[in-house]
This record gives sequence, structure tokens and C-alpha cells, in this order.
Amino acid sequence: MVDVAKEVTRLTAELEGLDKQLNALRGRLANENFVSRAKPEIVEAERQKEREWTERREQLASKLRSFGG
Repeated sequence: MVDVAKEVTRLTAELEGLDKQLNALRGRLANENFVSRAKPEIVEAERQKEREWTERREQLASKLRSFGG
């Protein structure tokens, strides 16, 4: 059995943490100084990380919605 309230709390906390990380990452990628000075492979790795985290965020949000949260 799944404790729905605990799962909603856990998912909400994970989603909030991921949102903070995504906001920081997006801020870095929006910083022209970072993008122009960093090695291209670093910038691409950060963009890939953004795509993966965005996908993970959508999965968490969908799971949370399925629990009615």
C-alpha cells in the first residue's frame, strides 16, 4: 500500500528542489558571459542537463497530478 499523503509530500518536495535547480541552470544558460566563455562541450552538457531535468520535472508533475496533488 502507498501512503498517498506521504507520497504527495515527497513528490512535492522533490519537484520544488528540481525547480530550484532548473531555475539556476536556466539562469546560467541565459548568462551570455557564461555561454561565450565556457567551452562549447560544457555549454552543450548544461543544455542536455536542462532537457533531462525538464523531462524529469514533467514526469514528477504528472505523477503528482495522478495522486490529486
